[in-house]
Amino acid sequence: LITTASGAKMGKTAAGAVWLNADMVSPYDYWQYWRNTEDGDVVRFLKLFTVLPLDEIARLAALRGANDAVVGDNQPYDLDPSVDYSTPFHALRRNLLHLQVEFRQDEIAEPAGQRAWALRLARALRQAIAVLPEEQRAVVALQLWDGLEYEEIAAIERVPVGTVRSRLARAKEALKRALGV
Repeated sequence: LITTASGAKMGKTAAGAVWLNADMVSPYDYWQYWRNTEDGDVVRFLKLFTVLPLDEIARLAALRGANDAVVGDNQPYDLDPSVDYSTPFHALRRNLLHLQVEFRQDEIAEPAGQRAWALRLARALRQAIAVLPEEQRAVVALQLWDGLEYEEIAAIERVPVGTVRSRLARAKEALKRALGV
């Protein structure tokens, strides 16, 4: 018998039970079930129901409270594909790697809060982009800077214009190699 942190029973007779059989529960409802897991159960369930290495689970558990960001304190809810278009359509249904970020409106109401979150996201995105394969980094770089002049990119990145030119040239070459062009 497995219970949740709140003491509720998990299992086939429990209300809202999760099944591996698509005839019993849709893939979308399966995903929602795990997305809505209570915060107190996440680490234990990762250990029980995934094949993630324990050191990776420990790393993920350490994210809670890292960089003064709150990870996982939310009220569970369902994404509605008719309203919440971007994540379900562009990521989930196409099996793309994705991250869904939600902001508390009170934390971004003022310019100082907006800047703080922009800096947090910039740090996190740089770390995420750094581990992508070269051709995916190239796509991200080219999309990110599309339409900007070299000088604008250099000012944003705080690097010389020549560095911007060479990085974008390398990104274009990596993308050409990946596409076989």
